[in-house]
Amino acid sequence: MPNKKRIAAFVCCFILLPGFNENTYSASSIKGDLLEEDLDGDVRSISVWEFKNKNNSDQGNKSTKTLVYKKTFDKKGNLLVHISYTLLNSHVLKIVYSYNESGDMIRKLSFDNGVMKKKHIFKYLIGSEGKIQEKRSYDTKGLLTSRIIYSDLPDRVSEEVIYYDENGDSHNRFLVTCHSLKPGKMIEFLSFNKKGILISKSTELYDDNDRMIEYSIYDEKKLTLAHRITYKYILDDKRRVTKKLTYNIANQLIHNSEYKFDQSGNMIHGIEINYETGESYQVRFEYDKKGNWIKMIKGNANVVVRQISYHSK
Repeated sequence: MPNKKRIAAFVCCFILLPGFNENTYSASSIKGDLLEEDLDGDVRSISVWEFKNKNNSDQGNKSTKTLVYKKTFDKKGNLLVHISYTLLNSHVLKIVYSYNESGDMIRKLSFDNGVMKKKHIFKYLIGSEGKIQEKRSYDTKGLLTSRIIYSDLPDRVSEEVIYYDENGDSHNRFLVTCHSLKPGKMIEFLSFNKKGILISKSTELYDDNDRMIEYSIYDEKKLTLAHRITYKYILDDKRRVTKKLTYNIANQLIHNSEYKFDQSGNMIHGIEINYETGESYQVRFEYDKKGNWIKMIKGNANVVVRQISYHSK
């Protein structure tokens, strides 16, 4: 069966490699980390290398190879350690995570070149049905830094994030709501200032196959529609996306993406055409025996290599 995540990885990987995020607040890392990395199976660790190919060869020039980051996971898929390298590996950022038996994050330690800079403790309020209703984050001094309030209704689920300053006053609030539609869903992102005034809004619309079909951004002052991108998909006889067309708010075609798959349903080749900038390039993937991609080649210049180990052989 084809893996729909391959499309997402292809589109975004060279735009923004998964990096070091101090503000991750998911209750459990398994909700996002393996998916973010486009990984399947019992992954133990992943190391990501990036280098420029000066020899115009798929093998690349190893002298230009740069280690970007490393991640390790437990057998449940929870992220344990995230190490990010910057400035030619001279600066090392590290986060260590701990979890309870339910897989919920209870502690996060942040290190900068081996020195602990931040410590976050997470506590949860459990509702009568056993579901997490609220998650609270505390710093090294025991001061409340953020609260996440979860809401689960028949037609929508939401997460409200409230950040606090050193005096205990709230200064920013974010609300993310996923509305159930027939078919599909809509995710709404709202941001409020410390006075409770709405200052930003964006929405994402998905079809019943969880493919984004529309992305809208609203004006910061008037909160009227300012920018909209729509997506159309062409499928093959196995219901795999072979072409993705992107249109702007004027319904003009601005981007074309085409994909080819192997017999296992893994995407092995793609073409990207940007009609606004005139840029175009090809991308190729290579996979390991577990079905995870281990090399991505963009044109003849950029290469990303992933070294993946597993808990089971």
